[in-house]
Amino acid sequence: MKECRKKVQAIDEQMLYLTSHGVTATADILEHMAGQMPGLHRIWTDVSDGQLAELAAEYPGFRALAVITGAAWLAEQRKPFLPYNDMPVFSARYSQWVSSTLTRGAELEQAWQRCRKSGDVDGTPELQQLCLAWKQDVQDLLATLKADVQILPSQRACVAAVLLPMMDGIVSQYALQNGGSQQ
Repeated sequence: MKECRKKVQAIDEQMLYLTSHGVTATADILEHMAGQMPGLHRIWTDVSDGQLAELAAEYPGFRALAVITGAAWLAEQRKPFLPYNDMPVFSARYSQWVSSTLTRGAELEQAWQRCRKSGDVDGTPELQQLCLAWKQDVQDLLATLKADVQILPSQRACVAAVLLPMMDGIVSQYALQNGGSQQ
């Protein structure tokens, strides 16, 4: 439960940060919170309903994301045809790679938020290096998916639609702190 509570706190802080910066549209929230989805899924599967209710009562940002994702899931289920219904599932290797890339991106976003919250708008040199390394990881993942003939263009497009905006947001925070260059 301790590990879940840490994830819930991170989600709560990120949601409160987004709200304080005027991000309120559901699509924008989901885009910004994409990296939190693997953690949110783990929370939903690892804790009891009672514990989930307790965490939702304690952390309003977490509760808000749970409501938004629940509503989005229901809306998807009501659609008669989903463009990805016939899409093959990624191999375990690719699924893990995408999941870990999303999670690391969310951790970098949270690290930038903590830096700004503490008054350190430049971030640490370590954080800056982690951002550049993560950008390269995203580019490597997308290039590998593109080179794999068994991966459909629609699969690549789904991954890119989530990771590229996330990458742009993370790298732009770094670039803004360094005179606009992304090195």
